[in-house]
Amino acid sequence: MRETGGRPRRGARYRLQLAPAGFADELRLAFADGFGRWGAMGLFSDRPYSDAEQTAAAHLVPLVARVLRKSTASAKAAAEEPMPGVLLLDIDDRVRMRDARATELLAECASTGSLPGAIHILSARARADRASVRGRTLAADGSWITIDANPLDEDGAVAIVLRPALAASVIDVRLRAAGLTERERGRSGAAARR
Repeated sequence: MRETGGRPRRGARYRLQLAPAGFADELRLAFADGFGRWGAMGLFSDRPYSDAEQTAAAHLVPLVARVLRKSTASAKAAAEEPMPGVLLLDIDDRVRMRDARATELLAECASTGSLPGAIHILSARARADRASVRGRTLAADGSWITIDANPLDEDGAVAIVLRPALAASVIDVRLRAAGLTERERGRSGAAARR
């Protein structure tokens, strides 16, 4: 509501997605601190969120960011080059095809049976940029999964390649999660490369 000045119908997201699904408002939270962004959440309601509810949610952000950062620091990475899995998504992010390895990897991060949010975000970026993009998500077992999203054609199809993240690819995120500053991370990275 706040973004539209109390007139949600001005927003395409409200008209095309929220209202048809029966929602009156959405509250988005980014769990970030001085070391990075550790997660995000969208809350939906059938009535507008009050100022008090928005303020209460804002007070939770630093606490949740700290907890997510600390749990990220202990996430596991693969020791050797892992076998990838492949998904093919249509323009609405419906799975057209998946191989057995993708099913196995997704079982570790999508307990609800739906795709992890990171896949939706990366597939949208790949379509918009018409370029390959990379990201990561955490699996339920605490391991990292690397996600590569590659736009395929004009009909909006995207190929998603999933693989357990190698240890070297998550060094910086682990150092940030442990609370090291950018300067300290630079020194640690230089020492690790020697």
